[in-house]
Amino acid sequence: MSFILDALKKSEHKRRAQAGGESAALFEMSGKKISARRRSLQLLIIFLLLGILLLLGVLVWQNPWNATDRSRMSEIVIAEPPAIAPAVQPQEDVQPTTQPSLAEPRERAVTVPFPSAVATQPTPVPAQAPPVAPVTPTAQQPVEDQVYTISDLPTDVRRRLPALQMALHAYNATDADASLVQINGRLVREGAQIAENLSVDEITGDGAILRSGAYRFLLPRRGQ
Repeated sequence: MSFILDALKKSEHKRRAQAGGESAALFEMSGKKISARRRSLQLLIIFLLLGILLLLGVLVWQNPWNATDRSRMSEIVIAEPPAIAPAVQPQEDVQPTTQPSLAEPRERAVTVPFPSAVATQPTPVPAQAPPVAPVTPTAQQPVEDQVYTISDLPTDVRRRLPALQMALHAYNATDADASLVQINGRLVREGAQIAENLSVDEITGDGAILRSGAYRFLLPRRGQ
């Protein structure tokens, strides 16, 4: 029994020794890492300090130079621009005008023009043509008893006509009084007045023949 206990104790000592060795190795490695970080940090701080010192040296080196330049600039005397003399305009030589004496009148040379040997001919004036009277176009005279279409009427006659629309057409071949048409909404028979200077002259099977002045024209019925 004691032998087993001794064996257990020895194994426990070995385990503890191994655990202690591993922890020591880990501690040593962590110490090395910490020391390496410290060294890198120290080197970084040293480089920063050197950069700051170099920058300060450059600034200190430039400041005296600027101060010297400023002292030199203050010693420079600003020269005023020379005054510009006004331009002297050359004086023209004025000769004294001598007035002629009343006692001694000057003789003037009078040039007498000689008549030309060749007589000048007068320039012919072109004869003006008599004014031409404006030609007033005469209106086309209507042919007696001729029935025109609206498109064949003269322009001035068409302009005087109102808008015409036939809505109803009732034609009686045997009784003219029974024939009637509806134009622009009005029922009219032969001889009725539609508008000023416009009347129904005759009602035929083709429509209504209207009269405007001396012109007779056909207003066709619907569908023709």
